[in-house]
Amino acid sequence: MFKSMLALMMLIAAAVASPAPLLANKQPPPKIGPDNDCTFLLLDRYDTDVFEVKFTYHIHYPGNNIDLFNFSGGSAAWHRSSESPDKRTVEHCYKIVRGWDWAIACFRFPRGAPAFTSWYFDSFWTPVTKGDAGQLDTVLIARGTSGFDYLRQVYDKY
Repeated sequence: MFKSMLALMMLIAAAVASPAPLLANKQPPPKIGPDNDCTFLLLDRYDTDVFEVKFTYHIHYPGNNIDLFNFSGGSAAWHRSSESPDKRTVEHCYKIVRGWDWAIACFRFPRGAPAFTSWYFDSFWTPVTKGDAGQLDTVLIARGTSGFDYLRQVYDKY
């Protein structure tokens, strides 16, 4: 009886002395921002080749990763990512492809934002233009897939 009482007391003491679970170390589940429809459009000077790809994207928090999906007219693959020196602006670049045509577009947004706020055109190649920027008429990325709300294009590095 004495041994069983001693064992029970040691068990209770061990349970009381054991550290509590570290709830502060648990990461909150990632959040996903709203789905945003987008259209990428590239036209040559002669309108002989219309390179148009529609897609939807959303941004994950807190990691600021992006999912692109629901493609119509092409596809896209991640190309590179970076951030501004002050770490406030995130940039993700994607290679948008349709057949032999491809273009690299870089999207920027403030860390934690629900949508892109600006973009820039990195490089491209189509059979008609052969990568010559002088052969381009229009390059745009628009919010939505109809009734375009043009997304601001930037040329500076941040």
